[in-house]
Amino acid sequence: RVLWCGIFLLVLQMYFISRRFFSQEDSDRKLQHKRVSGLLRKRPNLTASAAAARLLGVARQRNSTLGVVQVGACDGEWWDCNDPVQALLTDTHVSALAVEPVPRLWQELRTRLEGLPQSRRILSVNAAVCVESSPSKPFYTVSERFAHDHPESPHWARRQLGSFQREHLRKHKIPNQYIDSIEVPCMTPLQLLAENGSPLGPNSANVDVLMIDAEGLDGQLVQAFLGVGVRPALLVFEQKHLPMAELRSVRDALTALGFVHARDVDQLVAILPASTWWQGDTFMAGV
Repeated sequence: RVLWCGIFLLVLQMYFISRRFFSQEDSDRKLQHKRVSGLLRKRPNLTASAAAARLLGVARQRNSTLGVVQVGACDGEWWDCNDPVQALLTDTHVSALAVEPVPRLWQELRTRLEGLPQSRRILSVNAAVCVESSPSKPFYTVSERFAHDHPESPHWARRQLGSFQREHLRKHKIPNQYIDSIEVPCMTPLQLLAENGSPLGPNSANVDVLMIDAEGLDGQLVQAFLGVGVRPALLVFEQKHLPMAELRSVRDALTALGFVHARDVDQLVAILPASTWWQGDTFMAGV
């Protein structure tokens, strides 16, 4: 009886310790959200979907081509994705580079892109975009078995999670047994633009829209693209996984280059008023 009482008290103690830990974790998360809210201004009219739609409208009016680079394109299931920019790829006024490092997802992406009108205007690239190039680097992705065993899970959990950091998947509650390690090639932004068959060509000035979803490496990639002269009219990247200091650094870099930016749910949306795409357009007056 004494032994069972001891075990009971130990379990009870562990329970309250875990409650305290997760309560602290929730508090830290709320504090981070509060700091980000103060750091990034709310502009209700500046959203990724609104800005993308407006740019596409301008491209149609001018009968011009909008150059899009999407890093982390996943499988191309746009109707089941939280990506507000991918819909641009369906329009013939858009030329694009769509990058996806996971081979099986890239195969699906390529098949879907090949089914679009004038599909040669889009090149799908099976690689990761990195600050430094590498022929092969370990990359962690959610196993196909997860979708088989948990068909009720959302698309982002089954398909969209992939990172060079294993812990990033664990943070999203993916069990260890469903995390696969694969080798993927790494390309720098300049190597990506110079990729054979690119409809944009090697000139960084041809990138009008830059969309980055790199699961925690977004800040580094934004800085890398800016560092080689990419100045998109619209830039969208996921900011919720970035440490505060890194987010502040990216924000300051964008501000120094003349970008106007705001929070859009989990993302940072930035537009460059000096871009010729916005000249004389009424969209700027609303932001």
